[in-house]
Amino acid sequence: MIADLLEKSIRKFNTKISNSKKVQAIYKKAAEGIATYKDAKEFASITGKSLADVLVDALTEARNITEEDALELIPGLLKANHECVIPVVNAAQKKVCKEASVGLKPVDIYFDTQRAKGLSTHIRELVSNDKYEVKDFAGNIEVLTDNFSLSTIDNAVKYNAKAHYNAGLDAIVIREYDGVGVHNRKDQCEWCKARAGVWSYADAIAHGVFERHSGCGCTITYKTQKGKKRQTDWTTNTWEDIPPKTIEYRKSFMGVSLGQNKGERVVPKSIGARVFKNSIIDFETMMEYNIGGNGRISNVETFAGMGSKNRYRNAYKYSDRYGGLPEEWKHMKGIAFIENEYESGYAEIHWSEHEIYGSYDPFVKKWL
Repeated sequence: MIADLLEKSIRKFNTKISNSKKVQAIYKKAAEGIATYKDAKEFASITGKSLADVLVDALTEARNITEEDALELIPGLLKANHECVIPVVNAAQKKVCKEASVGLKPVDIYFDTQRAKGLSTHIRELVSNDKYEVKDFAGNIEVLTDNFSLSTIDNAVKYNAKAHYNAGLDAIVIREYDGVGVHNRKDQCEWCKARAGVWSYADAIAHGVFERHSGCGCTITYKTQKGKKRQTDWTTNTWEDIPPKTIEYRKSFMGVSLGQNKGERVVPKSIGARVFKNSIIDFETMMEYNIGGNGRISNVETFAGMGSKNRYRNAYKYSDRYGGLPEEWKHMKGIAFIENEYESGYAEIHWSEHEIYGSYDPFVKKWL
């Protein structure tokens, strides 16, 4: 049965990484609180490659595996790897916070079930050719599992940097080009080189710094400067205070509480009714509205997508149309006083949002 094969393979994987001196050395650094994101990246790469060896053996044993069985076996092994990597990631993040004197806990990095299923289908299709042995695709599988394992580190950097940015701190993202571009190839990778360097968090998102192609060996880390600081001169590495108004503007715009009720968002006066890229629509009457009254959207919460446990069905549409990754889009809702030249009132409104690309397609869910 596939469940027995999965259990056996997970035991084999755990034994394999337990016998790795490098893995144990990084585990020790994590326990001592001195592991860095570079350590986490190295750790994830080692475990991702170890996982590939185990997976090749499992797929050889389960030759001609069905799609249903593949969707149990492969994501199960990927999740086992994810659970090994997370403690090292959290240790690295705690070190970042400690060095910056920031009292924020590491963001929970959830296992990407949808991506794991997609990878499972791809690997099954790859090894289904009866003319070849599974071991003939060992190199391909290693690249895929290594990339998946590294994505845990990339997501940790991205979402922890975002949490610090939302809290009014400036997260500096560093992408180091590995000098190769693709494992086991000598040609340079212009795609990676274009994303290498030191970036502000917002620029990192806009320029795809957190993206990674198959076989990519780049290291992505970040740091938060101690206190509320921002870098103003990259060449001389000087820093200056962020004006308090800028911090409060950023916090209010990103939905962080400023002493008001939790989940309340203030529409900045400089943006006014144009906080959304388009007008609020009541689909029953097809009338358009804008934010009115005191400019507050209260009871703001993420209904689906990033930051929630619910899948956002329209994420790919907004990603294709406006940019960003599908997992970065979210379906928001809140309560606001809305108005036009004919009428006004309180309503529950919903919209789609990306922290860099903006808020789109607000509509009235119900009048209150």
